[in-house]
Amino acid sequence: MMKGKIKRIHSKSLLVSPAKPLRVCAYVRVSTEHSAQLQSLANQTDYYNNKFEDCSHCIFVGVFSDIGISGAKENRPGF
Repeated sequence: MMKGKIKRIHSKSLLVSPAKPLRVCAYVRVSTEHSAQLQSLANQTDYYNNKFEDCSHCIFVGVFSDIGISGAKENRPGF
């Protein structure tokens, strides 16, 4: 068995702040209207609201969502 080195690859951060804040949004979806799925939708929505709430280089314009629509369908109103 050959022993090798493990090289850690660090993610690159934004080196230069954009001149204007970026407008960002999030899209969340669940494929059924079951209560567990609806809780998942709430968790996904909360995640993105919290993630972008204090973002200094972006303007968070909101979360768009679809409930009970398969991701395989092209007609997704929230998307």
